[in-house]
Amino acid sequence: MASVNKQSLLPRYVQARRYLEELIRREGLGPGDQLPSERELSEEFRVSHMTMNRAIQEMVRDRLLTREVGRGTFVVRLDARAPHLGALGLVSLVNAGEIKADTYAGGILRGAHTAALETGWDLVLIQEALEYPAGVSARLAGRANGFLIVSSPDDAIPTLRHLRDEGTPFLSVGSSWLDEDIPAVDSDNILGSDLAVGHLASLGHTRIGLIGAPEYRSNARDRRVGFEAALNARGLPFSRRWNVPCPGEAHVSDDEREQIVAIARAPDGPTAFVAAGYLLAVITIEALGNAGLSVPNDVSVVGFDDKVSAAFLSPALTTVAQPLEEMGFRAVKRLEGIVRGEPAGGVERLPTSLVVRESAGPAPKSVARLAP
Repeated sequence: MASVNKQSLLPRYVQARRYLEELIRREGLGPGDQLPSERELSEEFRVSHMTMNRAIQEMVRDRLLTREVGRGTFVVRLDARAPHLGALGLVSLVNAGEIKADTYAGGILRGAHTAALETGWDLVLIQEALEYPAGVSARLAGRANGFLIVSSPDDAIPTLRHLRDEGTPFLSVGSSWLDEDIPAVDSDNILGSDLAVGHLASLGHTRIGLIGAPEYRSNARDRRVGFEAALNARGLPFSRRWNVPCPGEAHVSDDEREQIVAIARAPDGPTAFVAAGYLLAVITIEALGNAGLSVPNDVSVVGFDDKVSAAFLSPALTTVAQPLEEMGFRAVKRLEGIVRGEPAGGVERLPTSLVVRESAGPAPKSVARLAP
């Protein structure tokens, strides 16, 4: 007897609809055939009457079923979509509520949802620590047909190697390593840094600093590598004195804020910063403003990630956007192939893009006015 999976990231009415589509196929029902009553279907699929009613209403809306008052519900046509094939696990350290609320993981989740619905897979959240490989295969076994592992830190590399060597179908999403043979779908963070530096250079900035995110994650490290390469490609100087590494992106210390301001005020300091994270960009703009420096008139700032709030900051944030939904969509499509026995393949990096707003402007002709 089917029942909804409470761990699934798919809404219960969507699961109920899938069960009903499977029943229609299994029983060989065709146009004009009558379905059991909503009460009987609710009991069979172990869902509430309200959930079953919504599932049926959705299928009526899509002209798969029709309802006749006093008679019941009848099949109009079969759904052309693929039948339910099984479950794909979305492996994360956080719970479903936190994933949905997070811009980065939430964007990936939306794309994965779309692909799962199109291809007939359920999407199940699995909270799992991956720092140590011992026992991880046993803990994941039987919970899904394949696994999307989201935003893995470097500590998880031994576990990913272990899963790869054991033949477990999986794909890393949002983390990739140039020197590791681990299948992944990621955004092109190196390109993102090049776009940010290139935009600032086009505005006349020749001294550009970096506010760095924690480098225990590959995307932050790639942004720093891309930043240095972008400066070098344009013949611009790279100075470690202009860089502020921030070990905790969401918790920039007072000392780090003061360092950002001191660097910006120095006579030979940078006239622009690339902030390798959204919160880092917000904190940088705030710290400069509190110190009496104007963004972008005195110092320009380009960030990473295009949250909804980016357009409503003062000034609105020029930032590098990642194709998060496309990453989630593509990851499900690739994982489906891996589950079916296709080669896992290597790293697929989707292009980032630059969203130009107000926080980056022409380089100031003189920086003398930046002195405290």
